[in-house]
Amino acid sequence: MADQQQEYRQFIVQNALKGVLWLAGIVALYLLADYCLPAEWDILMTHFNNRPLMMVGIFFASETLFGLIPLELFILMVKHEPLWYYSLYVGLLAVLSYAGGIIAFWAGRYTHRIPLLKRLTQTETFLKYEKIYRKWGGIVIVLAALTPLPYSTISFLSSSLHFPFKRYLLYAATRFLRFAVVGTLIKLGYHLF
Repeated sequence: MADQQQEYRQFIVQNALKGVLWLAGIVALYLLADYCLPAEWDILMTHFNNRPLMMVGIFFASETLFGLIPLELFILMVKHEPLWYYSLYVGLLAVLSYAGGIIAFWAGRYTHRIPLLKRLTQTETFLKYEKIYRKWGGIVIVLAALTPLPYSTISFLSSSLHFPFKRYLLYAATRFLRFAVVGTLIKLGYHLF
C-alpha cells in the first residue's frame, strides 16, 4: 500500500514538473525567436493578432482534436495587450479548451462505431495513454488538464473506457486553473522583462 502511494505521488510530481518545464521551454523558445528574428517575428505575430477569429478557430480545432499546438503559444501572442483584453482572451481560450475536451469525450463514445476512430485507438500513442489511464484512473484527467499530457486524447480515452460523464466534467474543470496560472505567469513575466 505504501509503495503504491509513493508511486502515485511520484507520478503526480513527475507530470507537474513536466508541466513547469514545458511552460518554461515554450516561453524560452518564444523569447528566443522574438530576440533573434525581431522583424520576422513581429510580422508573424501581427498576422495572427489581426485575425483573432482565425487564432481562436485554430486553437479550438487543436484542443478538440489532439492538442497539437501548445496553448501557451496562443496566450503568448497577446501578452502585450491591455489587461482587460488579455484576461478576456485567456478566459475565452479556457472555455474553448474545456468545450473541446467535452467534444473529444463524446467522440470517444463512438469509438467502436466509426472505423477511423477505431483505428485511432490502435495507435502506439493511444495504447500508451490507455495503459497509463487504466493504471491511474480519473487522476489522469486532472493531470491532462493541468500538465502537457494530451488533454483531448485523455478526454477521448475517458469516454471510450466508460468514465462517468459528470465526474469527467468535474475533473476536467481543473483545465481552467491551468489557464489562470499560465496566463498570470506570462502576463507577469511580460511586465517584469
